[in-house]
Amino acid sequence: MVILRESIKQSYDNFNYLRVFDVNIPKQINFSYGLRKIRGVGVRLANIVRKKLKNCLNSKFDILNKEKYNTIIDILSEKAESNLPKWLLNRRSDYVTGNCIHAVATILDESLKTDLDRFIKIKSNRGLRHFRHLKVRGQHTKSTGRKGKSIGVVRKKK
Repeated sequence: MVILRESIKQSYDNFNYLRVFDVNIPKQINFSYGLRKIRGVGVRLANIVRKKLKNCLNSKFDILNKEKYNTIIDILSEKAESNLPKWLLNRRSDYVTGNCIHAVATILDESLKTDLDRFIKIKSNRGLRHFRHLKVRGQHTKSTGRKGKSIGVVRKKK
């Protein structure tokens, strides 16, 4: 039993992935590209996190220790919205809280779903178009957006 525990510990130490916000990020990948794999993190936010950790431009995830890992989680979590500029946050004046927050990963998915449910519930134009699976942002629908529908004319059999 002791040998099995030691082998699990060694395999964990030699593991080539780092798990951040339910995303497996390879340790060999560039730091900025790896952070962008997290849903809700874009190019600018990844560069800001890299600069706050004082990493060089081409650094990899191999160099992360436990302190830097916790710093990444603090920056991307709700604790650090005061440190980020307001124009960078993706949920400015949130409907529920009224605060400016940056939603990441599952929180972002949940907030988008609640927004769509609210639009459908109040029967706004945007909500009804989402409900009917139509284009929402004013695109033309005469010739595009026909996925799942029959195309063409059905002829009568003679």
